[in-house]
Amino acid sequence: MSLNVASRRLWWKSKAQDGRFLTLKAWDKLCLPKVLDEIWHLRNQVSFQEGQVDIPNSIKRINFKFLEFSTLLESEKPSATPVVFRWEPPPPGWIKLNVDAAVAESSSALVVVARDDKGIVSKAWSKTHHPCPPIVAEANAILWAA
Repeated sequence: MSLNVASRRLWWKSKAQDGRFLTLKAWDKLCLPKVLDEIWHLRNQVSFQEGQVDIPNSIKRINFKFLEFSTLLESEKPSATPVVFRWEPPPPGWIKLNVDAAVAESSSALVVVARDDKGIVSKAWSKTHHPCPPIVAEANAILWAA
């Protein structure tokens, strides 16, 4: 697929009945961040690496990001069957620590559960934690378990 076709599919709504494209869709959520990221990249290059501003190259990088993103969207197919995750036991004689985190507006909670190879819980810990993004809470749960 050409970049031109991919860009149109990603950024423009489908044709109206009269054959014209309606409007850009999701400019603020999809397109603007890629442009701002490139501006930030250029700023850092000039400020810290004594680089030169190369507008044609910047446009190529932005277009590449659009193409990469549109290819990703087209390759994702929703699955009809739900994905089921099962707990996998550790090797015999070992204890496995599983962690989880829950995030709310005012705080988060960290949990660690210790189970043996038969799945028997030997210990469980939990504690409240300061509010943070989910990925940070999960990382804090891992660090706390270690």
